[in-house]
Order: sequence, then C-alpha cells, then structure tokens
Amino acid sequence: MLAQAVNGGGGGGSTGGEKPQYRANAAHRPGANPNKTPEPKDAAAAYESAIMGKDGNWHAQGKDGPIYRYFDDNAGGAHFSGSTGDDGLPLDRTPIGVRRIFGMVR
Repeated sequence: MLAQAVNGGGGGGSTGGEKPQYRANAAHRPGANPNKTPEPKDAAAAYESAIMGKDGNWHAQGKDGPIYRYFDDNAGGAHFSGSTGDDGLPLDRTPIGVRRIFGMVR
C-alpha cells in the first residue's frame, strides 16, 4: 500500500533505487555542532521505512510525527540532516508528495 501511495499522487517519493545504509554523522550528535540539528534518538529506526523524495533525498516520519530528511554522505551511505520538528527544516522545504504520504500537507 505504501509503495502504491509513493509512486502516485504527484511529486511523491519513491522506494525505487537502492537505499544506502544509514550512518550516524558525528556532527549531528547533541552538543557537537551548534549549527547542526541534533539527531533524534529514533532517526536510524525511522530510516528503515524512508522513501526517496523528488528532491533526491530520503525522508521518513519520526515516532512523534516530524519528517526527517537524510542526505547522501558521499561514501555510499546516508545520514540524518534535519527535521520538520525544529526550525532547521521548514515543512515547505519537504517535497509535497512526501508531505502527502506522511499526512503533513498544510
């Protein structure tokens, strides 16, 4: 059912392509870099069901509702890179299709 929703609905995501392995990025550890969003505790677990958006990034919904974004780490993996649950990633910077899938359209 998710695959059906992902592949339709205008501008959604895709489960197509091989999803890279998740790798935590030390820059997102709490207190490591004040310019980076701290990685949520459930970021790795959420990534297991991540979908690729039209922007080429992976997106997943955290257990408390925000959408997490994951970037390619340029070494064959992906890492957490922001959350709509804080000021670092406004919801409108997440592809509309991804927002629709996760029920976050406003």
